[in-house]
Amino acid sequence: INAFLQLARLSCTTSNGVHFTLLSANINVPQIESLLPASMSISVVSLHLSVVLGLPLGIDSIVDLPPASLAAKLLKLVVHGIGPKVESLLREFRPHLVVFDFGMQWLLEVAEPLRVWTHFFFVFVVISIAPARRLHDPALTLDDIMSSPTGFPP
Repeated sequence: INAFLQLARLSCTTSNGVHFTLLSANINVPQIESLLPASMSISVVSLHLSVVLGLPLGIDSIVDLPPASLAAKLLKLVVHGIGPKVESLLREFRPHLVVFDFGMQWLLEVAEPLRVWTHFFFVFVVISIAPARRLHDPALTLDDIMSSPTGFPP
């Protein structure tokens, strides 16, 4: 969530007329809204996820689930099932671009017929290759890995 918020903030502060709408599961919306500055052109739309047999009630995010768990697999199916709702929102908002992460690869199929550009934004890849910049420097320490680069976040 934080990476998408940073992207939204940066885009709204550097470009006039840019508006971000973040789509998120119900459980995440209060947290996201609490992190948004009131002056920015960023809004949050809550996505209601279906109830699925075997998925514990209140599980709307994969953050706290082990990736190989049954609940994580069921949640992925539920997220895939919100395609029609997302398509309806794209028709309503008529965005120029949709930015999505690893959980919504199906979004390409929804956005393409609507002529909405898509951009895959995957934070893990960037994080995992960042230490490669220092291959010939002294070995990284735990403090090196835990510290943000100078000037980040903006």
